[in-house]
Amino acid sequence: MSVILFLYLVVELLLLLFLCNKYRTPNAIVLSYIVFLLYAQSNYLDYLISGKSLIDSTTYFSLRFSINSFSYFLASSCYFFFLFIFAFIGLFSENKIISKDFSGVSSHYLNSKNKIIILLCIIYTLYFHFLTFELDRASKKVFDLFSYDFLLFYYLFYSWGYELLYAKKKSFFFYLMTFVISLHTILSFEREFIVLAGLFLLFKYKKYFKRFKILLITSISFFIINIWKQFYINVIIFSIPLKTFFNDLSFNQTFSSGETSTGMSLLINFFENNIYKDYYFSYLTNSFNQFFRVFVDSNYLSLAEFSSEYYTNSNMGTAFSMILESILNFGYMGPLILPFLIINSLKYLLKRNIYFTDFYSVFFIFLMLKLVRTEFTVLLKLYLLPFLCFVFLYNFLKKNKYFSK
Repeated sequence: MSVILFLYLVVELLLLLFLCNKYRTPNAIVLSYIVFLLYAQSNYLDYLISGKSLIDSTTYFSLRFSINSFSYFLASSCYFFFLFIFAFIGLFSENKIISKDFSGVSSHYLNSKNKIIILLCIIYTLYFHFLTFELDRASKKVFDLFSYDFLLFYYLFYSWGYELLYAKKKSFFFYLMTFVISLHTILSFEREFIVLAGLFLLFKYKKYFKRFKILLITSISFFIINIWKQFYINVIIFSIPLKTFFNDLSFNQTFSSGETSTGMSLLINFFENNIYKDYYFSYLTNSFNQFFRVFVDSNYLSLAEFSSEYYTNSNMGTAFSMILESILNFGYMGPLILPFLIINSLKYLLKRNIYFTDFYSVFFIFLMLKLVRTEFTVLLKLYLLPFLCFVFLYNFLKKNKYFSK
């Protein structure tokens, strides 16, 4: 098995090089593939570097696994076939559909209606952090000022990203948005906002990251995000001195020290003990039940909630596994079917919005970052919904014929 695991890694890295060679600038195919590759191989890379075969998934003792186990081999095989098909489709897809950008076709400006909406988002964001300044991340997440305030936060971020990419002349509102989202990124302690802002900046200046340079910037970004999480946990929560934190930092940096181990652990445990017999066809059933419980009292637990209860007694969240959920919906053909669904969704999205491929590519990559580590229903309600609200409202206010062409 060890030889096959190593061959998996070699083939996946070769496919990445082929993709970088075909798509010469940052794009949704290559960056999504890199995300999937990190989740597939981070534990094995640590094993090759350190020789440690027993992986402890951070604080989840019951989710520990061995690189030498047959269950790990099965999980790695699922990821390999997923990545192989994803790369194969990407290599033989029409290059212009995914990489071409017509962003210079239309002029862009913020009208007064949009400025009012953005200003309301700015005021709310500042007021939210004024009230929650001394709270930690967990307390901020349950702070009940407005239950759907994530819609306002994302509207502000997407407005800023759209301005960054397409406004020929930056307005006062752009710099005001830049200040507020920077503040929100720091004070919310949520890495997803760092990632989203970083993706917009990457596509804005993508001419500097052609071909294999994208691998360098991706690697640097991976470690920055990882360091931010460690900084938050150790320095902010546990009050470890900064000097101690930076002295120990170099010893904490591993490919799997983030959250990549958890999803792999859930998949491995599935092969050893299938506890999800009530969650087959979860793309439909899980979505329906979560929607239903909004209106009716229900004891239904989502996939992530069920995993958290089973493995940690609901003391910590476990998120979920993209590959595992595909198996729950399509059987063992799931890892083979999922790449077709993902890339066809990308093609459809970019064909309908050909004048704004960079903007929609950023959103798609962000969506893949969430899909790989969560359940499909959460993806719909927490990440797809805010984007759809933004597109609908922005179109309604701006009446730009190119925006949803």
